[in-house]
Amino acid sequence: MKTIYKSEKGKEEILNLYDSQLSRLLAPWKDVYVDTSFGKTHIIETGNLTGIPLLVFHGGNATTAYNLLACDFIMNDFHIYAVDMVGHPGKSAETSLPSRGYDYGKWVNEVIDGLKCDKISLFGGSFGAGVIAKTMCVCPEKINRVVLYVPSGIKNALAIKSASMMLPMIAYWITGKDKWLKKCMLPMAITEDNITKDIYETAKLSIDHVKIKKACQVMLMRN
Repeated sequence: MKTIYKSEKGKEEILNLYDSQLSRLLAPWKDVYVDTSFGKTHIIETGNLTGIPLLVFHGGNATTAYNLLACDFIMNDFHIYAVDMVGHPGKSAETSLPSRGYDYGKWVNEVIDGLKCDKISLFGGSFGAGVIAKTMCVCPEKINRVVLYVPSGIKNALAIKSASMMLPMIAYWITGKDKWLKKCMLPMAITEDNITKDIYETAKLSIDHVKIKKACQVMLMRN
């Protein structure tokens, strides 16, 4: 079976960090699993269980555990279903879906059905927001409202922006020095002060141990 990880040891390190970050949530949570035709999908149910249901998506090559820590401002108001995207680090199936076409939208459609929701609101950023955009094309009738922040696939960044990240990334792969990894992250973080410990650890383990999906940088919204 194909795996998204470079080694079992690397997978273990990522899941250990996942569990460690999850243990720091201030709200109670529980694991939920939904069967889809794209593989079993893991979801963290948390937040205000009497609040408005909200399906939450993390960014590409990140995890939902990290994402929940970063999005703690939604905990008090929403009944959160935070999904591990299939084919990305976490506890869902390692099924890699193409960025082109609408497979991600079809997958989310099945997740919504698995949660037994007639309609639900969606929240996500970066690659996760791109997945939401595809879902809007596949099953708009199942969506109440959406919030997209810095979404993939809406407007592609200039090529020079990618180059400014790629050169430090290559230097990091060659040298293994953390200073190059931080330089790689700076175009998105703006300042080094914005690179928190959680951001850094999550990105480092993903880069070190996951077969990074280049398509996470640019999600094409056409067939």
